[in-house]
Amino acid sequence: MTSREKSLERFKKNSQTEQEIDKGIQEDKQAEDDAEVLKRKLEQAQRALELAKKENANYKSAINEEEVGKIVSDVDDELFIHNWREYPH
Repeated sequence: MTSREKSLERFKKNSQTEQEIDKGIQEDKQAEDDAEVLKRKLEQAQRALELAKKENANYKSAINEEEVGKIVSDVDDELFIHNWREYPH
């Protein structure tokens, strides 16, 4: 049964005129179209959220790599200074 037939049955049960039935059918169709648009927007928003989460994770990873690099550099500097003091050239 199509949505038009379903709407027609529902509106006929309420003893409405053909014009009212057609108007109701148009409203039902518009509601279905609106729901489809909202569904697509929700899917786009979900994809955008997933992308943002990945970019945030990449950003955090880059920050962690930068911090680790700084720590390694600091430790390397400390080792160099320690070795230079222990074994002057």
